[in-house]
Amino acid sequence: MKSITHIAVPEDDAELLVMRLQKATGVAFNAHDSSYKGEYWQHKSLNGDVAEVSYNDDPMWRDGDPEEEQFFQPEFSEFAVLVWVSGTAEFVSTVASSVTALCSGSVIIESTAAQQGIQADAASPRRLT
Repeated sequence: MKSITHIAVPEDDAELLVMRLQKATGVAFNAHDSSYKGEYWQHKSLNGDVAEVSYNDDPMWRDGDPEEEQFFQPEFSEFAVLVWVSGTAEFVSTVASSVTALCSGSVIIESTAAQQGIQADAASPRRLT
């Protein structure tokens, strides 16, 4: 069964978070840019593990648009960065635990991993072996 965790992160610099996350976990991310998502970083493995770090603000939002559409997660508008992780329980747990350990004050928005009894241990970052 695939696990999914979505985290709001109190960091202003997504690229710096990606560098710290790569160092802590050994997971390599590639930079991307799109008109829909804006600047984001993604890891995809052959077994289907995916991690994505992006900004919460919607690059397509313009003055005059509804305020609730300014952010991808408007209920977490005070968080500039979002992390989305999907895949094996070990991968999701490792990345989620590392994010919460590296960034005090991170909030787990959604987690099927928690429903499956997998805990994101915030004590310290972990590397995938």
